[in-house]
Amino acid sequence: MEIKWLTYSGSAKRHAFPVDEKRYGDWALCGRGSEAKKVEGKQPLCGKCQKILENFSEKKVIARRIAQGENY
Repeated sequence: MEIKWLTYSGSAKRHAFPVDEKRYGDWALCGRGSEAKKVEGKQPLCGKCQKILENFSEKKVIARRIAQGENY
């Protein structure tokens, strides 16, 4: 899954959002920023998004996204 690091309104950090929003949803890996306006920036990266990317394989991240998406 391809990701992009973006900041949404009111956040002091950049979060990992999937590039393919139709397939994986419009919210960060950490579960924040759903449907908010997002911009590129130079803010520090979200620690929770980083941990998810470090601790889970791409296959597990995708499975987690799909499972969480069904709960939203």
